[in-house]
Amino acid sequence: MKLSLQTKYFTEQLDRGLFDNALRLANDFSLKEPDSPEGYSMLGDALMHKGEHEKATNCYRLSLIKDPGQPDIYTALGKAYLLIGEIGLAYENYYNAMCLAPDDADVLQKTGNFLILVGRVNDATVVLEKAVSLGAKNAIKSLLNLKIHLGDKKELNSFMLDNKKLLLKDRLDLTVVRAQYTLGEYTKVIEILSKVNTDKINYSAKSACFHLMAASYEQLGNFKTAFKYYNKQNNSKKIIYAKDKIEKTIDSIISNSEKMDVSTVQYKSVTDQEFSPLFIIGLPRSGTSLLEQVLNTSDHVVAGGELLFVEAAYKKYFENKQPLDQVSAWYREKIEFITKNQEIPKTAPRWLTDKLPANFVNIGFIKNMIPDAKFIYCKRNPMDNGLSIYKQDFLNVHSYATKLEDIAHFVSLERKVMKYWSSRYSDDIHTVEYDNLVTDFDVETQQIFNHCDLSWNEDVKSFYTNKHYCHTASFDQVRQPVHTNSVGFNKKYTAELDKLHLELIRYGVI
Repeated sequence: MKLSLQTKYFTEQLDRGLFDNALRLANDFSLKEPDSPEGYSMLGDALMHKGEHEKATNCYRLSLIKDPGQPDIYTALGKAYLLIGEIGLAYENYYNAMCLAPDDADVLQKTGNFLILVGRVNDATVVLEKAVSLGAKNAIKSLLNLKIHLGDKKELNSFMLDNKKLLLKDRLDLTVVRAQYTLGEYTKVIEILSKVNTDKINYSAKSACFHLMAASYEQLGNFKTAFKYYNKQNNSKKIIYAKDKIEKTIDSIISNSEKMDVSTVQYKSVTDQEFSPLFIIGLPRSGTSLLEQVLNTSDHVVAGGELLFVEAAYKKYFENKQPLDQVSAWYREKIEFITKNQEIPKTAPRWLTDKLPANFVNIGFIKNMIPDAKFIYCKRNPMDNGLSIYKQDFLNVHSYATKLEDIAHFVSLERKVMKYWSSRYSDDIHTVEYDNLVTDFDVETQQIFNHCDLSWNEDVKSFYTNKHYCHTASFDQVRQPVHTNSVGFNKKYTAELDKLHLELIRYGVI
């Protein structure tokens, strides 16, 4: 098969979500053509889609050894490094790409997107505007997406009007539709997406279409139709939730943390550290983004977002057999890099937040590696939380999120794990009930700030004016004053959530 046909078929498999097929194709090609950089880059792409980011870095590096003049592979490698927590190496590779191709619109666009992800919003805007001037097809969409996440609806509307011709070039542009949804044009969103033949678009676009339809119907109060589209959104995904495997993995992580040799770690008090990690843990959609935004009002807190350092550190210790003191030093180096490379530096950083939801499993490992770490556990009504998870378009990130019974199972696991860790590290874990947070905001946030040895002031109430870029699905909520609109929202879908309710009872959650 000729290279062009091979890559075309490979790309088709990725677009259809058939990642194992794509990986087999890439592997076969790299074996037949071991001197071709293309085979290794294809392997890297397939592994990225499968979530095997560290393996992908090795493949991209091999491709660059075969041909170091590939700016697109440098950007791919940069993205892979970002996803395993090697942010310094990610910067380096995006820089290499721009040095090789300073006027390559595609490279500029990808670099701009990277800068957004690491919070360099102003730098990203400059790079993306240059990409637009050079004809990057999707750079204008990246700028639009940035405006959506920054939450200034007046500025968003102005940007859309100023760039109307560029934004409306394509017949269907989901970024434009998302912007229209953000601006409250729900009827228009439904009108546009009702005409889309979802059988002719890739799996991620299909899921996004159904999600926007569902969310628009929900905003208009048509909950029955909304849930029909939430079902379509989740049924369109080819994800398998392996309950037994998840349970065994969690049990293994907890068991491993109990057997760690901590004798090499230098135990220091919190006051001995220049700054320490503050983990905001809990299920997705439990209020973690809101809480991070609230904490970021303090001059002593740097909002790190969802960092990937803990997973990487776990692999270094348990798989690569590195001594714990070396892993601990590596971790502190990474959080120092984040803390000291903020676009708008904090005057006296004391805490760096990490709100990656999966960290709740690793509390024991984290405490052994970083003894001064603290945790804030966000806990939400399981029916509201379960519904919110089911509604969200997570793509392939959370395998349990596409079926109500799987969500109930994972919620039960999270409750069980957190009960265990809370008994082990009661002084270091502060639990926040979401419903209490939004109904008694001042009292709850004062307790949170006390847990972190921070001073509370009236500025905390204006958290929604903070211009910190929020990457998560909660970006719109954190731009609003605190409200109770989501409390008890599951009652809008009582009949539709019967399965979730029964499974939560069966697992003993409610």
